[in-house]
Amino acid sequence: MKRILLITAIASLISAHAAEILSLLKPAEATALTTAEEGVKTSATKHLESTDKETAANAKQITDLLALPRIEFGDRLPLAGKWKVRSLQVNDLGAYAYPYFPCEFVKEGAQGLRLDKNTGSQRRSGIIGDDGKGNIIFIGGKYYSDEAPIGYSGFQDESVKTDPTRDTYGTLYRLGKDHLILIFGENNEIYEFKKNG
Repeated sequence: MKRILLITAIASLISAHAAEILSLLKPAEATALTTAEEGVKTSATKHLESTDKETAANAKQITDLLALPRIEFGDRLPLAGKWKVRSLQVNDLGAYAYPYFPCEFVKEGAQGLRLDKNTGSQRRSGIIGDDGKGNIIFIGGKYYSDEAPIGYSGFQDESVKTDPTRDTYGTLYRLGKDHLILIFGENNEIYEFKKNG
């Protein structure tokens, strides 16, 4: 219950001071957001000619997704509702595309928005905020299916033991009315969202 109240309070704070969302991140994390997309693209491009057909196909999915035109985001609050999401990841060993899982954007108060991806083995939860410059930012925590949800370490009460290695953050882009991508800053990973129904 404390976690939900804390997220609601932070979401309300962000709605009141949109330009301050980036100040919630550590300086290195804010910088990582500016290079995240290029890092994913560069890593995926290296695998396009892989002799492993699945790796090459997954790398192409990633580069194709990054090449799609983006449209102006507009108000983030209408995202509230049920979606499906899949993870696309790339590292030195290969490129990986996972199946879609259910997720939800949840409205918090008048202006707050939270992402809950609480299905699959790798999960995330956190806030979605506008940085005041037209960018939509996600800040949250990563956890696994056998664990309780966690948030960004900087949001936790001092009495809660936190693990900054579980922090997750990224930039959300709109590809279409019901099509989004979230490019994470802490690793070479993308979430692709499609609207349910």
